[in-house]
Amino acid sequence: MFREQVSLQVERGRKSSMNFRTAERFGLIEAVEKPVVFWFEQYQEGVAV
Repeated sequence: MFREQVSLQVERGRKSSMNFRTAERFGLIEAVEKPVVFWFEQYQEGVAV
C-alpha cells in the first residue's frame, strides 16, 4: 500500500504543484518510471550475497 502511494507522487506533483511542473518543463527534474525499492531492501540483498 505505501509503496503504491509513493509511486503516485509524480502524478500528484504534476496535478497540484506549479513548482513541479515548472521544474519538469525546464529540465531540472525528470520523472523515471521504475519500481519502488527502498534502501533497506537493497542493503539486505547486498548482505545476503
